[in-house]
Amino acid sequence: NLKATGGQNLDLIKDLNTMSLKMERKWKEELIKKERKILNVCFERFGWVAGNDGLSRQQFTEFKMTLPMEYQLRITKAGDWQSIAGDDGILQLDEFTEFLDKFANVEDVVGERRERMNSEADPNTIATMNSEAP
Repeated sequence: NLKATGGQNLDLIKDLNTMSLKMERKWKEELIKKERKILNVCFERFGWVAGNDGLSRQQFTEFKMTLPMEYQLRITKAGDWQSIAGDDGILQLDEFTEFLDKFANVEDVVGERRERMNSEADPNTIATMNSEAP
């Protein structure tokens, strides 16, 4: 009887683990959608300047200033202007799309949020979280 109960508990734990993995995957997908939407809405405010194929450095700086501080910091970490806009110094739509893909890298976002939570958490909680991490 004890063995049967233990087996049932293991099955429940496996089901719970599967469900949590699906929830995590869905959360990551939604996070990417949300971040891309915020960036696209802000980006659309800056429209293309006649004669240009994209955004200048000044326009990109203005665009960046419309974003939440967390995003501004992540953009700053993403690299210098040339690495973002390329050799011509203009951020074209295809470069912006590539930038969005890198910016919305969920693993980076999750890692940064985990770091922030750890820095704000109580040291005992951090020790517990780290000892439970895979």
